[in-house]
Amino acid sequence: AESPDRSNQSRKAPGKASNGSMLSYRSIYKELFSISVPIVIAAMTVQFIYNFDILLFSRLTDAFYASDDVGKLASKWLGFRAQGIAGIPPILAIALSSSIIPVISSAYSIRNMNEVQRQTSLVMRIVVFTGVPAALMLTIASISVTGFLFDGTGGSGLVAALTAGTIFQITMMTSNSVLFGLGKPRLPMRHTLIGLALKVVASLLLAPLMGAYGLILSSTLCFVVIAYLNLRAIRKDVPLKVLGSSWTGYSITIVLSAAAGWLVDFGGRHLLDALPAKLMYLISAGAAGVVSLGLYVVLLVLLRVVTAEDVRQFPGPLRKLLNPLMRIMARSKSVGSK
Repeated sequence: AESPDRSNQSRKAPGKASNGSMLSYRSIYKELFSISVPIVIAAMTVQFIYNFDILLFSRLTDAFYASDDVGKLASKWLGFRAQGIAGIPPILAIALSSSIIPVISSAYSIRNMNEVQRQTSLVMRIVVFTGVPAALMLTIASISVTGFLFDGTGGSGLVAALTAGTIFQITMMTSNSVLFGLGKPRLPMRHTLIGLALKVVASLLLAPLMGAYGLILSSTLCFVVIAYLNLRAIRKDVPLKVLGSSWTGYSITIVLSAAAGWLVDFGGRHLLDALPAKLMYLISAGAAGVVSLGLYVVLLVLLRVVTAEDVRQFPGPLRKLLNPLMRIMARSKSVGSK
């Protein structure tokens, strides 16, 4: 028969294991919350800004608009038209953000800093090369896009202004994910809180002077500040090389492709005005997008903003788009050398 002491020890053992389990569960939950809360706060930035603008629109812009009806119409255009269309370009950033975290995190966990630098620079280049033209096309063709999707072109200026700012929103979202991958979730949270505080202060100052455009400008300032703080924090650990010495060529590419797309959209709306309105807007926006995107891709290659080495590192869809142009450039070089 077992002794009483041994029997008591056997009964106490589960209790000790249970306490140990409780402590381990507590540490697990603490770790989960320490990771998830900063991610949630950083992820709610855009939704907080959009809700802030709509819920407080009347109070913030009351001094700018001549009547309540005008203010309500501007609020409707901002909430349903501008914010709806401006949500299209960041879709790419959301996909990139969710896919880049495990890649960077696994490389950083074994301190493979060369791979971390390569992956971080690559994802930022992809954001620049793909997110910018998406925002660009919606900005230059905002009148046609608004007229096609909604009843009339009212609010197209707000659409253009807010969509242009999504370039910084995409950069903010992607750099947030890079910091998460580097195991620093608290930094994006702090930067987000700083940006949101700036958004509130700037809205109080600009909305009475500029109306809805003041709210959009304050949102853009918020995105710019958060993105800047994120990139500065990333550079402390990883030397980023996004475009290097190619920023001049890239700026020329943006200006020329935007100008060409705007001219096509402007000409289409005036030359095709005999057509039904929806059809006219659809053709004009589509033609502007094709011309702008086509010229953008060609100039990227001609001005050597994108090299053959860059193309080999890009995902499959981008390689399929750029490889034919790279082969044509290689043939022209070989012919020229002969």
